Amino acid sequence: MKTVFKIAILLLATNLLAFNLMDMFSTTNKDEYIPLRDKTTTKNANLSLKYISHTNVKDSMSEKRRENAIYLINEFLYILQNNSFNNAAKSSLSLMHKSLLTQNHKDLDGDTKRFSFKKAHERANYYNFPIAITRIDKLKTTEIGYGNTHEKGIEYKIWIAKKESKGYPAPIVIFFKEGSDNPKISYVGSI
Repeated sequence: MKTVFKIAILLLATNLLAFNLMDMFSTTNKDEYIPLRDKTTTKNANLSLKYISHTNVKDSMSEKRRENAIYLINEFLYILQNNSFNNAAKSSLSLMHKSLLTQNHKDLDGDTKRFSFKKAHERANYYNFPIAITRIDKLKTTEIGYGNTHEKGIEYKIWIAKKESKGYPAPIVIFFKEGSDNPKISYVGSI
């Protein structure tokens, strides 16, 4: 177990160094989508480590779901922090539940884009990356959507800590379709 922990710490340090070097030498155009990482690589040990440091968080979420939720929220935050508004909206479509999309699934629905997504994009830099979770609440929701976006499942409200002096933690709601461990964002919330 100590070896695994040492490897995880080493991965965290390596990733943080890489992100800092990318920031120092980056000439990235904000209109270019920057993915968090290649989906074929292992899911970052540092993302799980960030959660483990919050032992006061009690929830009924399985470890697999927790890891997937952390990965999803980190991916979303990374997109928000590193892309222009329109490009962030396009890049985050695959992370959103289909009830937040237009009928053709090529954009966020009007209200989500104009209000909660816009606010999230403006305030994304209030949060540390990777995220720090302060609380997880299992909601009583058993289904979301309407018509062709309707799905049964479960929602969790996940509270994310802000950087020091930027305010109290804020929630984002994620949805797990019945029988699946792969989450989607179902409400951008107050981030």
